Order: sequence, then C-alpha cells, then structure tokens
Amino acid sequence: MAISSCTTRYYAPALYQNDIMYMIKPHSKDTVKTRIYASGNYLIQSGANGQGESNTGLLNIYRSHTLSHFNFSYGALAYNGRYKKQESDLHGPEVYKSYRGYGLNGSADIYTSGTKTDYRFGVDMAYNREGGDYLTFRRLIAGLPDVRSATQDYLLSYGIFTEFAIKANKNLNWGFKAFYNNTTGRRIRTDLLHSIGTSTTGGTFSIGYKRVTFHMTGAVGSFYSSGGAQYGLTYNF
Repeated sequence: MAISSCTTRYYAPALYQNDIMYMIKPHSKDTVKTRIYASGNYLIQSGANGQGESNTGLLNIYRSHTLSHFNFSYGALAYNGRYKKQESDLHGPEVYKSYRGYGLNGSADIYTSGTKTDYRFGVDMAYNREGGDYLTFRRLIAGLPDVRSATQDYLLSYGIFTEFAIKANKNLNWGFKAFYNNTTGRRIRTDLLHSIGTSTTGGTFSIGYKRVTFHMTGAVGSFYSSGGAQYGLTYNF
C-alpha cells in the first residue's frame, strides 16, 4: 500500500494508441475493384505508461475502392471490452472496468504497381466515442493526487503508412504495412499527454486466401511506455 501511494497512476481512453484498424483494399490486379469487408478484431494493449491492460473485441464494416493509382476505404466500427487494473492499484475496489463504443474510420493512398506488387503510401484516420464503467471511473478520479486520468469520451487519430500488397496468384495474397500514428491531444488532459505521449509506431502483416484474410498488428507507444497488438480475420463480399 505504501508503494502504491507513492506511484503516479495513468488512465488513458480505452483504445488510446490502438484505435486505427487495418483496412484491406483490392489489389490493382484484381478484376473486382470495389468490395465490402467485414473484419472481426481482437485488441490487446497495455495501459498508459505500461500500467494495467485492456482487451477488446471490435467489428469493422467498411468499403474499399481501387482506382488507377489511388485506393480509398471508409467504414464504421463497434467495440466492447474491459480494462484490468494492476494489483497494486488501490483506486476503487473493482479490478475490471468495462467499456464499449462505436466510430468511423477511413484510409486513402496512392500506389505504383509492378508485376505482382502494389506499393502504397497513404494516410489513415479513426474517430470513436466511448462509454461505460471505465469512462465513469476515469472522470471520478481525475484530479486526485498522483493521478493522471483522461476524461474525454472520444478519440480522433490519424497516421501515415507505407504498404507492400503482393498478389502471388489468383487466390493467394499477402502484404506488409509500416505506420506512424498520432492521436490528437487537444481534449486529452495536458499532464497525461506529456507523460505518455500521443504517437505509435508499428507494422501489420497480412495473408489472404480467396475471400478470407488474416492480419496481425504490433505497435509501441511514445517513449516505449505502452504497446498494443491486434489480431483480425476479414471476409470480403
């Protein structure tokens, strides 16, 4: 208890630094240039400053278009999950705090193509609104001594990326994406923002067969103070 009382506690929004989803786009060699995708994702992340952890299930429905040297996607998402405090965290009796939310996301890029490869450079964006016990908890303890707690109920994030999308044959495709993402900080408590940063750097690997694609993402936060992972399975219609 004495150690806990001397430790500054950090509480960020539920999907903080893990809110931008991987969005698949048709390859330039595909015969169908517009598709609708349904993506189920499992998100794991450490809490702000490495304290606590969050586990989230997220569904993303989106549409993607491939034009001559240009791709873009837009969609909607919904999520549900829970935050687990550290054992040494004595703020409140409950170990778990639930949360839920919804949002919009998009992605756009320009690309050049080779025999089997599209090389892309573009931008991602994500907006989500959060509700639930975890948000209520963050608002209740904000301002307490040795507490840095975000009180806003939304996140707006953007990022830049490069991606190799490879069409190995008619049925098989795979790719790798490297990205740098940032969360806008205007509504995030200044002390929290300065303590844990707002950006993430990471990559996504994907492999698809016919209509199903598996993808996994890993990222680290500013100052390596937090990290997150995403595992997704996407079906195209």
